[in-house]
Amino acid sequence: MEISSNNTHLFIAAYDLESPESLLIELPERRAQDILNEFQNDYEAMANSLQVMNKRLVLLNPKFASQKRMQTAPSGTRPNIHEVGPPDHQHAVNQT
Repeated sequence: MEISSNNTHLFIAAYDLESPESLLIELPERRAQDILNEFQNDYEAMANSLQVMNKRLVLLNPKFASQKRMQTAPSGTRPNIHEVGPPDHQHAVNQT
């Protein structure tokens, strides 16, 4: 996984080491800033909120992903980081 940016976009890329496939989320600067604010500039939290769904890289909204993990985790256990939130709480995705 790699997170990088230039003057106009934020890029979140995921690579499968066992295949030539890669997945990419490309966010314009304004949208990227909104998302970074949602994650409080915590890149690790962003990485933990990534999910591959239907061969697409999806960045789950941290508020809804966290709520979903807490609702589905058995008491006394740590919830699975990759629990899927409702589809309407996902961010825009592009595949390369």
